[in-house]
Amino acid sequence: MDYFNGYTFSAACTEVEIDVLTGETTVLRSDIVYDAGVSLNPAVDVGQVEGGFVQGLGYVLSEELTYQPADSPTTPSSTRPAPGALYTVNTWEYKPPAAQSIPQEMNVSLFPRDLAPNAPHEEAELLSSKEIGEPPMTLAATAFFAVKQAVRAARADRGHHEGQHDRRTGQLLGRSSRHGEDAGTDDDADPEDGEVECGEPLLQLVLGLVAVTQGLLD
Repeated sequence: MDYFNGYTFSAACTEVEIDVLTGETTVLRSDIVYDAGVSLNPAVDVGQVEGGFVQGLGYVLSEELTYQPADSPTTPSSTRPAPGALYTVNTWEYKPPAAQSIPQEMNVSLFPRDLAPNAPHEEAELLSSKEIGEPPMTLAATAFFAVKQAVRAARADRGHHEGQHDRRTGQLLGRSSRHGEDAGTDDDADPEDGEVECGEPLLQLVLGLVAVTQGLLD
């Protein structure tokens, strides 16, 4: 049985900004082109692309299901979840996308079919239109990789170049120490450690200001 009645094509580019001290992420801009076939209602279809993309942003940036370990020895009670129980049962713990999750600038355009005069008629679709609902979710992967590249860029500013290639030789660079020594390969890099280290200069400044303030109060 063929589960696919039609195939959609799309492309996106996303720009993000991260706070290397707090981890806060802002999606600055997203540009999306979506092939909707011969759109029956472009205004509705553009809205569907926008909604699906923002839903995908929640999936890759903020939403996460967490559970009580299945082998937990705790006894279930009104305050203690049973083994395997879901922790994230409301928006205090589970964070779906909200108004601030939407890119500050979001440009969506439908691919003009007149640029593809040889495209075949979509026999399985309604008047050659294509499905819009959830396929745009996959385009949110651009935000995920943009965040990843932003973290790498911040770490590179501190002399850590894991996962990057030398432009001259093409060789994968190892993890560099502050003194420029190679301390391993990309496999040795700890992502959580990287998030702390890329924000280290600002953290040192904050701690310094706290120390000065305490000294004045004393």
